[in-house]
Amino acid sequence: MPGVQAHLESSDPAVRTLGMVVAKTLTQTVAPTGPKLEFELDHNNPEVADLLSYKNLPKDPGISDAEKAVLESETKMKHVTIEEELHSMSLQDENANGSSTGDTELDSDDDLQPYDMSNDKKVEKGKQPKFIRDCMEGLICSSDDPDRTEVCLSSAEALIRKKTDGLEEIAVEFCKILLHMQDTHSFHNFETNRFGSLVALTVTCPSQVSEYLTSQFYERNYSIRQRMDILETLASAAQELSDVDKGQQNQSSKDVGAPKKSSMVSSEASSWREVIQRRIESNTRRFAHGRTRPEPVPTLNR
Repeated sequence: MPGVQAHLESSDPAVRTLGMVVAKTLTQTVAPTGPKLEFELDHNNPEVADLLSYKNLPKDPGISDAEKAVLESETKMKHVTIEEELHSMSLQDENANGSSTGDTELDSDDDLQPYDMSNDKKVEKGKQPKFIRDCMEGLICSSDDPDRTEVCLSSAEALIRKKTDGLEEIAVEFCKILLHMQDTHSFHNFETNRFGSLVALTVTCPSQVSEYLTSQFYERNYSIRQRMDILETLASAAQELSDVDKGQQNQSSKDVGAPKKSSMVSSEASSWREVIQRRIESNTRRFAHGRTRPEPVPTLNR
């Protein structure tokens, strides 16, 4: 009713007409025997005639025969699909039972003895490189052939320590490859082989490699781990070049023999000093001797 009242109070004639028609129709429907609302409506107006035509709505015709046929066909299809699903489920159960019996039959194969695999040769991942340049190429193509890269990295240190001809010309480039190399494929002993190769390069070509490593230490495109690798490589190479371990062994052997030598020297020194002292005393003439009588004891006067 508040909506009808709002329509009746509107200044728009079309809105007011809509409110009057709705109010009249609503009162006749709610209270058909009660007082009727009468408004001055222009029945010749097409809008009013259209609104009044909605009063006499047709009755619900219900479901037609065609719709009934469609519903019946849908219900039949549902029954058919349910039966097919049940049939497929039963087939799956039968297959499962058959596979279980087959598994029980296959279990009997466990009694068979396995083949002797002791004399089989392991399949090698790749051929070991024989030249330095082949090793460098294998380290570069890590993304294309990781097995070859792993083999080249494991044999790099041995190739470098052979000191082949032309190593000094490619030492810096080889060091650059090793320094920037990353373990993207989780190689076996990657850090150990890489560090050993860097140390071998620095020991074999110290002037070229050490100059390159020291120049690259303060560059911006290196991580902390790479800078630590540079320092550790230089330190290990310096120890190997100076033979620190051998020098320490020699020093320790000298220290072990030192106490015996010092004891011998001290005993010899004491012996010749005694001999000299005896000779001095034998050649010394004494003109006065010490007191032969004891000093008198003082007493009180009587």
